[in-house]
Amino acid sequence: MKRAIFLLILSFFIIDGFSQSTKNTKSATTAILLKGKVIDAITNEELIGVNIFVDGDKMKGTVTDFEGNYELEVAKGETVVYRYLGYEEQSFVIDNQTTIDVSLKEEALQLNTVVISASRRKEKMLDAPASISTIDTKEIQSKATTDISGHLKDIAGVHMMQTGLQGANPSIRGFNGFFTTDVLTLTDYRVAKLPNTGLSQYQMLAQSDDDIEKIEVLRGPASALYGPSANNGVIHIITKSPIDEQKTKFGITIGARQKIKDTLLMKDPNSPRFDESSLLKRGIYGASFYHADTIMNKKPNLDIGYKVSAKYFRALDWKYDDLGDPSTIIKFRASSDSVYYLLADGSIDQNGKGTEVTNERDEQINNGSVDARMDFRFKQDFNFVLNGGFSKTHGIIASPVGALQNEGWNYYYAQARFSWKDFFIQTYMNGNNSGDSYFVPAGGMYIDKSKMYALQIQNSSTIIKRINLSYGFDAFWNRPNTDGTINGENEDKDNLDEYGIYFQGDYQLHPRLTLVAGSRLDYNTVNKKVLFSPKLALSYKPGTGHNFRFTFNRAYKTPGIAGYFVDAKQAEIPQDIEVRNVGTPRNGFHYSFANNPYYDNQLLPQFKSPYGTTADAYYNVNDGSINNLAWNGVLGAIKEQFLVQFGFDPNSPLGGLADLLIGALAPGTIPDSIRHVVKNLNTTTRNFEDNTTWQNTKDIQGLKPSLTYSYEIGYKGVIAKMLGLSVDVYRTDFKNYIAPVTLTTPTVQFDAAQLLAVVAPEIAANYNDPNNEGIKTALDALLDNNEDLGGNGNGTGEDELLNLFQDALNALPIGVITPIETNGADMLLVTRNIGDVTLYGLDVGAKLYLSKSISLSANYSWMSKDSIPIKDDAVFTYVAMNAPKHKFNVGMNYYIEKIGLNLNAQFQWNAGFPVNSGNFIGHQNPTHDMDINISYTPKFWNDHFNATVSVQNVYSRKQQKFVGVPVMGTTGILKLSYTM
Repeated sequence: MKRAIFLLILSFFIIDGFSQSTKNTKSATTAILLKGKVIDAITNEELIGVNIFVDGDKMKGTVTDFEGNYELEVAKGETVVYRYLGYEEQSFVIDNQTTIDVSLKEEALQLNTVVISASRRKEKMLDAPASISTIDTKEIQSKATTDISGHLKDIAGVHMMQTGLQGANPSIRGFNGFFTTDVLTLTDYRVAKLPNTGLSQYQMLAQSDDDIEKIEVLRGPASALYGPSANNGVIHIITKSPIDEQKTKFGITIGARQKIKDTLLMKDPNSPRFDESSLLKRGIYGASFYHADTIMNKKPNLDIGYKVSAKYFRALDWKYDDLGDPSTIIKFRASSDSVYYLLADGSIDQNGKGTEVTNERDEQINNGSVDARMDFRFKQDFNFVLNGGFSKTHGIIASPVGALQNEGWNYYYAQARFSWKDFFIQTYMNGNNSGDSYFVPAGGMYIDKSKMYALQIQNSSTIIKRINLSYGFDAFWNRPNTDGTINGENEDKDNLDEYGIYFQGDYQLHPRLTLVAGSRLDYNTVNKKVLFSPKLALSYKPGTGHNFRFTFNRAYKTPGIAGYFVDAKQAEIPQDIEVRNVGTPRNGFHYSFANNPYYDNQLLPQFKSPYGTTADAYYNVNDGSINNLAWNGVLGAIKEQFLVQFGFDPNSPLGGLADLLIGALAPGTIPDSIRHVVKNLNTTTRNFEDNTTWQNTKDIQGLKPSLTYSYEIGYKGVIAKMLGLSVDVYRTDFKNYIAPVTLTTPTVQFDAAQLLAVVAPEIAANYNDPNNEGIKTALDALLDNNEDLGGNGNGTGEDELLNLFQDALNALPIGVITPIETNGADMLLVTRNIGDVTLYGLDVGAKLYLSKSISLSANYSWMSKDSIPIKDDAVFTYVAMNAPKHKFNVGMNYYIEKIGLNLNAQFQWNAGFPVNSGNFIGHQNPTHDMDINISYTPKFWNDHFNATVSVQNVYSRKQQKFVGVPVMGTTGILKLSYTM
């Protein structure tokens, strides 16, 4: 009774406040008293509060009563409309009938749309044995974004790590970070990732918003159908067929981002890189074109269609200065056996020195792309599609080791697919050429001319009654080509082939109960193991519009080509200590261990020193026999940095000046009793921090696939014909979890306090020695009033000099606890397995349809942990999810159909979380902002013209969305389009 009263009252407000008016404007002789009943077409349930009115005269209307009955005076020839929220509208022309009973069918609300990604075949989203969301054409067209990733930020369970105007890394249910590959991105069934790295760079996708039919987001492991790249989920971008829809559309985009001048990190305080003051220089400009049409032919059963889409985007990204970026660099190209330094024109310096160039990030975004497709359709169930695309991009790409300056990156692909009834086969190629891209922190060139080839076959059939079976085969051939700059000495052995077979069967145990079982076997040519990924789901429908399910997935993640084969220099610490990003070989890494007499003869790891007697000699921590060799090396580094600090070329004749200054003041030898300390390099702050767990150093095992066991209970349904609701509760167990790329080699340094206590008195005595009066005068002038060096103006440079020595001792390692597989005292950034992780979570999504015009939406995602402590590890103290434990989104949409105006507002809030992703370690503060989208398609122009305004972060809250990315504020975009 309460529900009936509620629906009855609601009906009076939803559609223009119909009254129970039966006023007749015609003569009594033409009036007809129309009666009838309105029911649900499937359940036969009486529908209460259905709006019934005469077309063109809504004042002549009524609503159904508690039994679904109605009465309405009408006239012959009038059209009566039956409208009810959540159902398809019906209308009848009145002749002489006096009774009309109506059966209304449910509308295709969001939970009833057809999806493909859950089972790799068409099915209703409500029936899909997985947690899945969709973004349809209407939603895409009502928002102006800088790239496709802008449409994903409001989806339950999805966390977008925004790195700039275009850059964004999506994750599903945690485990985000730079260069994450846990989420599989598809475009029209094609794996849309970069060869070699396996990354999905959304700004490089050629598809335009005008071309997208919908985007499907599949949450949770999907390896049983998609293989090792779908460890956490699938994002599938599906475009339109030119046979189904023909149009020509032009679009232009203009906008601007906020000026931020007081939140930048400045590596050079005398020349801060503030945002441009001119609005034009902070402007956003874009253009798009889409054309789809059919080709006439003489065959009646053949349809041929083609389409071409293109887009262009230009803007100046948010500025960011990293304190670790050097102001000048010498660019270099690494190879398998040496390093080649480059001249200013990009050619190799045959003298092996190279040219020092200014190192300043170029935040100019300049992206363009084109995509073309041709469809052949024989009858309705025989299709052949050819597709190809190309994009060229320029800008900053955030990476685990710092900014990657993208200089003219080309990404291209070609695809052919064929389907006949339930049989599907496709082949495609993805390729790229990274142009002149390089890593900003070190100047290393990033050359990538890799390709990936694929062949996929799938068929579906009904074996026996009530059993539907889908099965298929996937093959991927990865062919990296980096000219030694990324994969170094592994360049000639880095090919990786993957093969997989799978099946999934649906068995209808009962009209309301369905069992889904599937499995997949995969093999790749690097780990040489057959991986088994089963899937089991039980789906129960207690009634129309409701679905409960339980699912189990055993998925897996393989490290990929980079995890096995990367070999790239990322930085260098004076003198001759390289920081290298390297793949983990199949046999792993092994440290040198020995009984250390300085630590009660414990079996402890040893270190290599660039100052040792040989490159591969090992020493115990606190072994004083290395001290004087190391001290001379440290003095050499201090001399070099001293010259650089004052703008002198260390290779010039002035190099002798440092020898004179430092040599005359610092002692030539130090005692063997000076202790050593072990530290970790914090790659975010560039500071060395105490390592209290180095004694736990263990050999690094060869990489293994990470297994994921996921258990999920979910509900999807439509409640009271107006509320779409989805709830997913899950538990995920990770076995042999693959940690992000992290520095795994502790450094060994002098105990600075003890060493300074020994050498400081001698340095002070030499500084004030009358025989060194000239040196003292020069250093007083250079140091005492230099604020950058802590000059205090007290009349002497002695204290500043001692501070320089102290800073140097805290920043200059004398050795590295590094594996025996290295060629010297290298610090290694590696990928490795670190153990088991368990995670619980909840995703809730709801959409309330108050009327055909107004809807409210909300979603909430929770994870039980945002970091996981790791015990007894020499480097890792925790694993970061790099995503928030709590994520909340609420929105409102109001569509005024009569005038074609759509108003939308979305509020997002993300909790803070710890970050540990490659070089970037820290804590992400909570973020919240609101986006507003206004889209207008005037009806008087026959829907040809559209204007969309989107404002992100409308209240201008300056915030950083991830450690190591720029601070961002408000962005406003206007998109104008015309459809012919």
